[in-house]
Amino acid sequence: MTNTKTTANKGEWSEVYTLLYLLINKKVELSNEKLEAINQALKILNIYWVEGKDIHTFNINQNSVTNKRLIEILQSLYSDIISTTGTFTPTKWGEIKRLLNINDIKSSSFEKTDIELLILNQTHNTKDKIGFSIKSFLGSNPTIINASSHTKFIYKVIGLTSEDIKKVNKLNTKRGGADLTGRVKTLYQLKGGLEFYKMSSEVYKENLVKVDSLLPEIIANLLINSYKNKAKYLYKSIENFTIKQTLINSDTVKHKIGSFVYYSLSGLMPSLPFDNIYTDNGVLIVKKEGNIVGFYNAYNKKELWEFLSQNVYLDTPSTSRHNIGTIYKEINGDYFIDLSLQLRISQP
Repeated sequence: MTNTKTTANKGEWSEVYTLLYLLINKKVELSNEKLEAINQALKILNIYWVEGKDIHTFNINQNSVTNKRLIEILQSLYSDIISTTGTFTPTKWGEIKRLLNINDIKSSSFEKTDIELLILNQTHNTKDKIGFSIKSFLGSNPTIINASSHTKFIYKVIGLTSEDIKKVNKLNTKRGGADLTGRVKTLYQLKGGLEFYKMSSEVYKENLVKVDSLLPEIIANLLINSYKNKAKYLYKSIENFTIKQTLINSDTVKHKIGSFVYYSLSGLMPSLPFDNIYTDNGVLIVKKEGNIVGFYNAYNKKELWEFLSQNVYLDTPSTSRHNIGTIYKEINGDYFIDLSLQLRISQP
């Protein structure tokens, strides 16, 4: 038996919310690119909930808890999630544990999926076990990629004097952290420039190259553009830059970035080697309003790509936590600056 976890953040409690929601509704409503439910759903037979090394199986047709009681608990949990900040314990956590016979709420962060469902495939009359990741808008916009020591992109700084560098490094936000937008914009205004040098993580670099050999360079350029031109949404940012060395057009770049985002959502992680094997997983989206819609490759993959293309954006991570945004000098006398990749999704 795992140790009881009594406090967690909004994202983690959203996973419990999803479990309750699916037990009540017994299906996954499929979505279009605007997160609107379409007239198609996946019928759920079983739900598999991972708790440490244990897997709990919930048979939809043999659930002993009444829908009325589950709905009351679901509504209470929803209120707790949207009204609380930081980590917390839901009002009815004790009852949730007792009714569902669970003690913990979070599986390993290295798992590719958050929940597994046994689905009735009505087209082929088969039962398919599918892993789903959960992205919740009940708190902050959910991340696809979190900034870490593996997601740093390192640039060589050119064309600046030592006085210019001091001027750039003095630009901070009101909270005292490095003003990344101000620093990058000022760097270029002073007739300086940034040349992509390398990634901090060889593992993540190899993962990106497995998807497309040009991805490290493309993402490096997108990061610069997000601060230089305040172009945060990926596809809009692509329209504002070109990669001179490769001479590829924006449509080609969009396809490469689309593949990268899709694979990142399906299991490509910065810290673990990517096997480059197609993962037939789905995505469950918990909307701000509390309802849940889903994407699954066999049914609405095109709509998922369109949703991601319009709503994934480059987020600014903490400069102090990740030690980024300050120009520094290496032993050989060259100057460098680190920027870090963090991606979030917005709700249409």
